Amino acid sequence: MPQSGIRFLSQRLPLFWWAAVILVLAAVHGDVIYLLTLRRCRMFRTEQVVIRFGAGLGILSSVTLCCGLAGHLTRSALLVPALASLAMSCFIRCKSRKETQVQVIQPPENAHSSRVFRILILMVIVPFAVYLLLGAVSPSTDFDVREYHLQGPKEWFQHGRINFLPHNVYTSFPFLTEMLSLTGMIFADDWWYGALVGQIVLACFQILSTLSIFSIARRWICMDAAWLASLIFLTTPWTLRISLIAYAEGALTFYLIASTMCALLVWQIPGRVVGISIITGLLAGCSMASKYTGLISVILPTAAVIAIQFRNSQNASAIDA
Repeated sequence: MPQSGIRFLSQRLPLFWWAAVILVLAAVHGDVIYLLTLRRCRMFRTEQVVIRFGAGLGILSSVTLCCGLAGHLTRSALLVPALASLAMSCFIRCKSRKETQVQVIQPPENAHSSRVFRILILMVIVPFAVYLLLGAVSPSTDFDVREYHLQGPKEWFQHGRINFLPHNVYTSFPFLTEMLSLTGMIFADDWWYGALVGQIVLACFQILSTLSIFSIARRWICMDAAWLASLIFLTTPWTLRISLIAYAEGALTFYLIASTMCALLVWQIPGRVVGISIITGLLAGCSMASKYTGLISVILPTAAVIAIQFRNSQNASAIDA
């Protein structure tokens, strides 16, 4: 009798609860970063979601790393910084309530997509997204995942701290994604179920990547292109494949796309050039934290994009003068 099927879904539902807790903590951290840099800035909601969760997952990963190095891998150690971020968010919101909103410079007006077109796209996207999330709670059989992407967090969880593992050289570089898997183990209080919780969180990177692509296409091309690009990305076989295993490439892909989205906005937000540049740098930095090849594939190109925009802005200012 096959030991798989929809009838076993009830065994996995509690894992989604812990994954939701982790995502909420990430959103809290990301919210305070967004408010510190881009408060009262009118952007697309999809752009705000991408920035908040992208930055928040990076911060949460860093919090887990610091707690692990200090030998305090406990739920309370992860919750206290989130409560501090929440308090700071509330304070900033109250203080900036009367500030004038900053409007992002809008590109030429785009035609809105038809309702029928959106419904047809969603009828394809939603099943793929559900498959992505359900597939993430399946045990991984990949060698890299079993030997170090999850083996390292497992041993750190069992030791109660992050330390050097001489028998596993790959753990010398604690990946951003591995810290999120470790976070899942801490909240689930079990390395096996926690690893599956971590896989759900990592799978969400592909959903965030879809929102990033949607935002870029909507702002710079048109709404129809945004829906179509989202459909193409989420239904690409490699996107689904990388979503079902605890690899670092899913996060690397997301931070590449999110950094591009923000880099293109650097000179589109009056008075927030520094803020959006900080966000862009943070997201680009998270790409290298996910996998050190992000230095070449994300950080350097992103820096080049910002530098070119800065030069063009300086030239335009000189011409106007």
